[in-house]
Amino acid sequence: MMFVWGTRWYGTVDRFGRQFAATRFFHMWFLPVIPLGTMWVTEDHGIGYQGHAMRWSLKSIAAAYLRSSLLVLTGLIALIAVPAGAWWTLALPAVAGLGALGSLRWREARGDAARRAELLLSTLPTACDPLRMPRSLARSLHASVERDWAEVANGRTPGDLIERGDGTPAQVAAAFALLRMTARVGGPGAKVALVDSERLLTAQATAQLGTPYRDHDQPSS
Repeated sequence: MMFVWGTRWYGTVDRFGRQFAATRFFHMWFLPVIPLGTMWVTEDHGIGYQGHAMRWSLKSIAAAYLRSSLLVLTGLIALIAVPAGAWWTLALPAVAGLGALGSLRWREARGDAARRAELLLSTLPTACDPLRMPRSLARSLHASVERDWAEVANGRTPGDLIERGDGTPAQVAAAFALLRMTARVGGPGAKVALVDSERLLTAQATAQLGTPYRDHDQPSS
């Protein structure tokens, strides 16, 4: 029997537009076996992904295993259980099927995750939450995010936007990216920046500024 093995991407989750998270696995017969690392995909070229590294995504790993479990259990039952008359084992693929179907909801970013992605993609080339980036990548992007905020701040601080809720969409997006990146880079202000980023997200959603989360003159991604 031919032995098929290699590496493939599985467990697509948190899709926003054309971007998403996926995990590279060592596979056997195209079934995910050992996770090797998670990537945030910014471009899908059909023959390969382009993107950047991110921290391990347990959601992506779980999705890969859940989505493959239905195929494995169904195959085993078809080969072994049903011919033997053990019809009760049909419950196993039923449970696996429910898990696999549930994991399909993870494919798309929803709620606050989608709002974070929208704000970040207004400023950055990636919709990946900085909290999920390697710290080295967050550090490399931090300076450009600071410059983006300086260009639109008009003498204001992120705190002003949180308290007054009257910032422009460009200011809100730049402030959110700065706070989120600061929280990931670390340092004395990291915890405060993390709390403020969530407060800004809530204030933005409540005020429904702009169209929301993106200025009118910015192209869609």
